[in-house]
Amino acid sequence: MRPKWALLAPLAISIILLIVYLGHKGRMPSYICMDVANQKLPSIDYKRFWQEVDEIVSSMTVDEKIGQMTLVDISSLVDKTAGKLNFELLKEYRAGGVYVGGNDIPDGNGGLVEKGESCGLSEEGLMHADLYTWKDYASKMNIATRVRLKDGSMVDIPPLIGIDTPHGNQHVLGAVLFPHNIGMAATYDPDLFCRAGYFTAAETLLSGFNWGFSPTVALSHNPRWGRFYESMGADPSRVEVYARAYVHGMQLFDPSSGYIRGIAATPKHYLGDGAVFNGIDEGNVIVEDSLDAMENFFRVNAAGFKGATSAGAASLMISYSAVNGVWMSVNESYMKRLFDGSYIKPHSGLVVSDQQAVNKIATQRLPTTPNILPYDEALARAVNAGIDMIMTFTLYTVYKDIPTFQAILKKDIEDGRIPMSRIDDAVRRILGVKYAMGLIRKVDGKWVSGKRVAIPQFGEVYPLDATSLNDAAAKTALEAAEKSLVLLKNENGLLPIDWKRLKYIVLVGEGIYDREVSKKSEDSVNQYNREKEVYQYFDDIGVQSGGWTVVWQGVAGNRPWEGEYKRSARASSLLDGIEKVLGGAKDVRILHTSYGDRRNIALVEEVRADLLREIDGIADMNRDNTVVIAVAAEMPYAEFMGDVANPYCVDEGDFKNGCLYNLHFNWYLPDRQRDDLKVDISGFDKEVISKVREKDALIPVVSVLFSGRPLLIDGLLGESNAFIAAFLPGPTGGEAIANAIFGRYMFCGGREDGGVCRDGEPNRLPVPWIRDMESVADWPIYNRGAIGIPPMKHPPLFPAGFGLATHK
Repeated sequence: MRPKWALLAPLAISIILLIVYLGHKGRMPSYICMDVANQKLPSIDYKRFWQEVDEIVSSMTVDEKIGQMTLVDISSLVDKTAGKLNFELLKEYRAGGVYVGGNDIPDGNGGLVEKGESCGLSEEGLMHADLYTWKDYASKMNIATRVRLKDGSMVDIPPLIGIDTPHGNQHVLGAVLFPHNIGMAATYDPDLFCRAGYFTAAETLLSGFNWGFSPTVALSHNPRWGRFYESMGADPSRVEVYARAYVHGMQLFDPSSGYIRGIAATPKHYLGDGAVFNGIDEGNVIVEDSLDAMENFFRVNAAGFKGATSAGAASLMISYSAVNGVWMSVNESYMKRLFDGSYIKPHSGLVVSDQQAVNKIATQRLPTTPNILPYDEALARAVNAGIDMIMTFTLYTVYKDIPTFQAILKKDIEDGRIPMSRIDDAVRRILGVKYAMGLIRKVDGKWVSGKRVAIPQFGEVYPLDATSLNDAAAKTALEAAEKSLVLLKNENGLLPIDWKRLKYIVLVGEGIYDREVSKKSEDSVNQYNREKEVYQYFDDIGVQSGGWTVVWQGVAGNRPWEGEYKRSARASSLLDGIEKVLGGAKDVRILHTSYGDRRNIALVEEVRADLLREIDGIADMNRDNTVVIAVAAEMPYAEFMGDVANPYCVDEGDFKNGCLYNLHFNWYLPDRQRDDLKVDISGFDKEVISKVREKDALIPVVSVLFSGRPLLIDGLLGESNAFIAAFLPGPTGGEAIANAIFGRYMFCGGREDGGVCRDGEPNRLPVPWIRDMESVADWPIYNRGAIGIPPMKHPPLFPAGFGLATHK
């Protein structure tokens, strides 16, 4: 037997080492993303670099300055004759930046997939979007502009290389993705926002990009809005903290070196995109003409930008929307508040437009405003209001190509519409950001080749038991997915379920859709040929990930998550997650449909009949050994394609008169926009549940809802014994939900008596859950005398902050 002193020796040694460490360092080791809500985070003021870069600005020609203000879309580089990208055009354009759009996908032959294909008509067309192809494209986009200084020396200015990063490096197959913002807000965990920002930056850098278009810091208002899932909840004070944490984690500003070690963040969309009336994307915000109403609107919706600028956001993106009929891109009264210090820290980084935002002012009219401006006037007003870099898009625009756009901007300058002092200010801001990122630098009075400071190792970010960057990212994404789930109902403490007592798990949750398969006509609302196809939500990583996943509108199914891509993303459908929990147990049967050909509807009906017969033949199903897991879902969508009940889309709504839904397309959505937010399981799903409950009427049903927003769930909620609002948890969501159902993860940490979750705990609604459509009709309107987000017309079904804990 060991003596007692020997048992205490390791503890004593640890205490001695700790004392020595504290004496040497003065504090315990800190992590970049630990306790960020209570830390004084390092921030950067880009003005510190302006004096240095003024040497470049004062030496540049007008054409070189215009080049720096041009954000080139990669699709404009396609040589239509050869079908390949001509990256050398960036040298001709003197491009200050280049970006990949939501539907830009490599075609495997040095070009891009044709737009109609990448929008969703061919899943196979998405399969060249791998890390190595994107890295190759990004390296070829990295073409510097050489400027001759007044002393005769030269400086090379690399471009910013941007990509959409709304819930991770989503354009890359196999990337680790996080829950969309509305789910992240349900975690109530600023540290997770910070860590998501870090891993997004790390994976984006690996693919060769240095600029991420995220986070969306909108306040959640009307769930009819198609971008609701991009918003951060309905509490301005929390959105401020989340935005600050995310920018801190994404940019990783290092005070010791003075450089950004991550990627440039882009909080968006300033201002009020989440507050549009009736939730109409790119619509109009209604604010009563009174000082207190306008100030309340501003302070509520600027909260995220207040947090982001306090963390030194490198760039901000301006919203398509309008306030009281004035487009935000030319709204001087609100734009000036980015810089005047009246509420938020004055922004000293760059300001970028959204894709073709200025063009929309010249062409779109409704749903934003019935008015338009000539393009040259709109461009001049946007630049004068404070936009430094114009995100070009050469399809569907007035200018059609980059040289024409640059010629219009040059003429605005020559005609005096834009003063040269404003052009110099814009270029100074752009170069200040590039200096902070290490893309350009000055050493001992001389300009030298830029060299970026390496991103911190994942072990410096947060204490986590991980073997690699990918492992750390995947574990963090799984933690975020688990904490994003909200338990709305748990009858008689049903969850967690001990799977070892089960013999049968019945999975339902599928729908047959008229999927768009080919284009039919340009001049008809019904532009696409359709073919029926069945989708199973319980085995669909794309559905649980939502829009902005691989492509703009997202992609249902599991094709982008096969083989190595599935492993690196740690992707799992709910079926995968359940199988992982069971660990190959032979005495539990998972009963569900399994289709070989999802478009062969006759075969689908045969498979469904077989499942019903199989259940009918099981004699011993009962409440003690069986559970039904029913999954309802919204199919993937993004932006205005997800809008609901837009009055401009009634009947054969015309996109030229406010129905943007009919401007683009989505694989899975109907020709006519939905007119309500109802959700339910299918008739076949109900038939299966009925067949199971013929065995025992008290066999429990656990319902799971994948959605980008609160939906009308009365019927489904009433038929369920437990109900999980999963929002859009991302590729790790299937494992997260299985863990929550079977007790590997406990909602709100679990407690002996279950009950309602407490403040400070995760798994709580970040927004009120609507009760009916009338609650959000003709809403929101910011009236005088009100404080905060205008209240909905009816009390919610569940208030913000609600969530149930599971029983330990």
